[in-house]
Amino acid sequence: MQRSCARGIAACVLFALLFLTLAAEPPVAGATSPEPLAPPWTQLPLPVLRVTGGFGESRSNHLHAGLDFSTDGHVGAAVRAPFACWVERVRASGVGYGRSLYLHCANGSTVVFGHLDAYAAPVAAWVDSAQRASGQYEQDLWPANRRFRFTAGDTVAWTGESGAGGPHLHMEIRHGDFALDPLRAGIVQPSDAPPRLETLTLEPLDEGSFVQRGAGPFTISLATQRPETLVVVGRMRAVVRSRAGLPGASGVPAWSTELAWNVREWRANVMSFEGPNQVEARLDSISWAGEMAEQDLVLDRGRVTGSMGFILEEPPRFTPRLVHALQPSSDVQWRDVDSTGAPMEPQPRGEPAEVRWRGVIEMGDFSPPGHILFTARDPQGLEVHRTIWLRAPRFAERGPDSLGVSPTPLDAAPRWSFASLEDGRVRLALSDVPAGVRRVRLGVGGRSAPATLRAGTWTAIVPIDRAESNLHAQGVSANGTRWETSAPAQAWPQVARPDSLPLPAGGALVLPAVRTFEPLVLLIRSGTAPGALGATASIEPRRAPLRRPAVISLPLPAGVAPEHVDIYRFDDDGWSSLRANFDAVTRSFRTETSVLGTFALRRDDTPPLVTLLPAARHVPAGPYPRWQLEARVRESGSGLDPSASAFTIDGVRVPSEWDGEEHLLRWRPRRAPSPGTHRVAIRVVDRAGNAAQRTGSFVLDSAQR
Repeated sequence: MQRSCARGIAACVLFALLFLTLAAEPPVAGATSPEPLAPPWTQLPLPVLRVTGGFGESRSNHLHAGLDFSTDGHVGAAVRAPFACWVERVRASGVGYGRSLYLHCANGSTVVFGHLDAYAAPVAAWVDSAQRASGQYEQDLWPANRRFRFTAGDTVAWTGESGAGGPHLHMEIRHGDFALDPLRAGIVQPSDAPPRLETLTLEPLDEGSFVQRGAGPFTISLATQRPETLVVVGRMRAVVRSRAGLPGASGVPAWSTELAWNVREWRANVMSFEGPNQVEARLDSISWAGEMAEQDLVLDRGRVTGSMGFILEEPPRFTPRLVHALQPSSDVQWRDVDSTGAPMEPQPRGEPAEVRWRGVIEMGDFSPPGHILFTARDPQGLEVHRTIWLRAPRFAERGPDSLGVSPTPLDAAPRWSFASLEDGRVRLALSDVPAGVRRVRLGVGGRSAPATLRAGTWTAIVPIDRAESNLHAQGVSANGTRWETSAPAQAWPQVARPDSLPLPAGGALVLPAVRTFEPLVLLIRSGTAPGALGATASIEPRRAPLRRPAVISLPLPAGVAPEHVDIYRFDDDGWSSLRANFDAVTRSFRTETSVLGTFALRRDDTPPLVTLLPAARHVPAGPYPRWQLEARVRESGSGLDPSASAFTIDGVRVPSEWDGEEHLLRWRPRRAPSPGTHRVAIRVVDRAGNAAQRTGSFVLDSAQR
């Protein structure tokens, strides 16, 4: 008995020492730097490079594939050729990269400059001729090899704010289809600070898994070195938000974000050692054909919490290139027992005893404590570490904490939210439950589970292996009576649904398995909205990771003409037109979408509002033409159609640029009109076909200022 107690005390002391050692690792300065992908540049595009946007940032529909450099809020800074190069491609657009230039450099890479105000004179003249010949501002041109050549240091363009964003210079470095991290491909930036580990979210993955006795995702800060221990049981994945130490670019993730999981498990009363298992997200390069479509798979863009962190897991049926799980670093995987409890010999790497680790963290009811070591690295070799300890629940902590009581809610009806998990499971959440309600169960169709309460929201995980109808909740109200609420819905697990699912009012969603990265459970609900022609169709989860776009079709109600009608999706900025095609035989509209959500047919019968703005009477002096004519356009329906909208100057239609961020239609000629008075007509057309026209004039003096 005394010997057993002594062993127990020694084990506790050893555990405490290990805990204190791993719980507070300081940032490591001067660590070994990763090998760069290219040598440093000798000629920079701007005299001073101050980063305001970085590689791998999540943007509205893509991952940011380059660096943004500050121009101090001004346009017109000269952009220099980094190497001897020739123009490979030129684009002129009112959206995206705006005016952009693609330079094929002597080292084999392609350097892209975006959001330009103007091109160098020979390129500008060539683009202008193509625009005037076609009558369209939008151009995507590929000149003959070496037609436009530059030496290192030549001015190739001037910075601007065309396309998206304010004044800045966007730069990418590409090799074929891949965009390389410029900080790994020759651009050198001093690191003012190491990268940061900001938040960790642990997401339970099944109905038997809980974090701090809750069924919903649980988030803690990684910004401090305070030791932290979480009570967990079951299966969960980690979402980690890290940030690079670049001043002025707070949204840039760290170059490398890594999780290492050490766990000791009891199996059949025999302790087995596994680990360290690792999973890493690394941003060396991004494929335009690959990772752009995978961002909802590897980034938490509302799929878990919206933290914009990396989901550090390899999905069961697809391995993303940006996130990769690593085998234990030792040559032997130690497993004393197999899944049945039978004794086993250690097995060499390459012959794993079970399916290899994918990043899912598991803790049993009797597992001893384990720790997760998080690491964030930058290309200069700076590192920061953080350790979180996990322990199994004690006897009184087992199972979900379902004894919460709803706080006083907002003055609103209960609101449902929905997330698709692995293996046909869904996470249901219900907020704005009346005050005093307790012992809540959430379910779909005939399935339900006890819910846990956190931050005013009840959450439960429910398995779904067949089509189920209606969301429902029940509990006990403050006065002891039964409380219930429900919402009409249809849940469809991918393993039990056809490729085409019915939508309200006879519509359809076409989403076969080949269009998804992983099996999904979809929830379809019907609703109403002001201005909608018939019922709305809500398809969740909105940020479902899709390999290829889904197809949405909605029928036109009987007696309604198709003119000026389109499929709209409700987004953060309201309803947006999806430019659907109308089939006169089936009398239905059909479109593709990479983002799910709420869809409806809507009519737009309102033409845009147009105001012609005063033009400068003098042509400003400078290294390139800056005189322009602008009109303010207000369009709140289907959106402006740039190809059908233009100025006509003295009876001649001219190529006109649509600036959607500023709501301006703009004409900037390569040569200003002759001095004198000029007649102006402007015609703008929205995507529903509604047109508006205005006429006016402007006077141009001969003197430059």
